[in-house]
Amino acid sequence: DVIGDAQDQAAAELESAGFVVAVAEERPNDLDTPADHVLAQDLNGEARRGARVILTLSAGPRQVPIPVVVGDTREVAEAKLTDAGLVPDVSETYHEEVARGLVISTDPAAGEVLDETSTVSVVVSRGPQPIAVPGVIGVSEAEARAILDEAGLGMRVVERAYDAAPAGTVINQNPAEGHERVRGDVVDVAVSDGPAPIEVPSVRDMLADEAVATLKELGFEVVVERRGGFGAFLRPNRVFDQDPAPGADRYPGDTITVYAYEG
Repeated sequence: DVIGDAQDQAAAELESAGFVVAVAEERPNDLDTPADHVLAQDLNGEARRGARVILTLSAGPRQVPIPVVVGDTREVAEAKLTDAGLVPDVSETYHEEVARGLVISTDPAAGEVLDETSTVSVVVSRGPQPIAVPGVIGVSEAEARAILDEAGLGMRVVERAYDAAPAGTVINQNPAEGHERVRGDVVDVAVSDGPAPIEVPSVRDMLADEAVATLKELGFEVVVERRGGFGAFLRPNRVFDQDPAPGADRYPGDTITVYAYEG
């Protein structure tokens, strides 16, 4: 019995036993028997010396060219490879250009020939890699743009509004920090125009202390300049003028000068 032996070994063994060896023309493919090894023999058992033993040799596993599956969906690629007699081994990775669910590559590449039932590695795209949106609230507009650009995101100023934050500071963003986006997406931001201007109220005819308290409550700095004379006799400690005049727009921290008589 020489089934499974290499051709040369099988022939030598049979000839040394006194038999004549012949090889069948047909060579079937076989997954389990390597090429040029004996797949079958005729005769078996006992025979007269000098009898002819016909050996059928294996052609080995069927050779299969890898089909083109790059750009196919995962399901189509798996079907093509399975129909060809190959075994797909699928993995996934992020890719900035290939859409989610489509094949990026195979290993070995399309056109290469493998034994049937061989494994082909198939890489499928998960789409662009998500980016965690960085937080830019509280930084300057220029700094926010640089931070987002480094992360692969764009920035669009959709609003400028008065705010307690210094002018040019980002006061809001959408999407919020930590949300996921993909490269090239745009983050909308709102930027502060600084505190809103305040209309200077009239403090004329108020007592100086009342005028100072009123203005400071609004966030102004106050300087009081005193004047004596006949007015101080008639209207002691009363405000007779102010700079800027009532109705002017000023910002918190600006200085208002109050002119009052001595009291």
